[in-house]
Amino acid sequence: MLCQRCHQREANVHIVQMYQHQRVEHHLCEVCAKAIQEGVMATVANNSLNMNDLLGSFIGMPSLESAHDDPGLACPNCGTLYAKIAEAGRVGCSDCYATLEEALEPSLKKLHGSNIHQGKIPQRAGASLHTKRKVQELKGALAKAVEKEAYELAAQLRDEIHALEQAEAVTRDE
Repeated sequence: MLCQRCHQREANVHIVQMYQHQRVEHHLCEVCAKAIQEGVMATVANNSLNMNDLLGSFIGMPSLESAHDDPGLACPNCGTLYAKIAEAGRVGCSDCYATLEEALEPSLKKLHGSNIHQGKIPQRAGASLHTKRKVQELKGALAKAVEKEAYELAAQLRDEIHALEQAEAVTRDE
């Protein structure tokens, strides 16, 4: 088997990664594997390690910098430039996600497999957040049911959404 990078030498270094719940195999020759390793080590030695570039060097992803070309794109709340987010790998505030959604979404999906937070929910706000997520899911399903002209299902979903919203309103009033 030839090296997947240079397509000239025999591949004798095999890297197996799990990427978005799929097994991804890379077959490299010693020269290409050593070049990648030296590039990573040089980046670490220069204290300019960018996790996106590191991952991109292995799986062929474009870096965040090339994902969006507008250098002046910034969050109106904190003023953080998109270029700064791409360089640091961190957003400035929670509004950055909403404002820069179009630019950040492809990278978030590639790195995390999703652009929706699936983490823990605080117990105090848990019931409310679960209800809001359920209502959002049902509204999406309702839109699909209407699009497919499945009106009986749409009516059931509408009633379920209404019941959840009523229960949420009662809980807020207490």
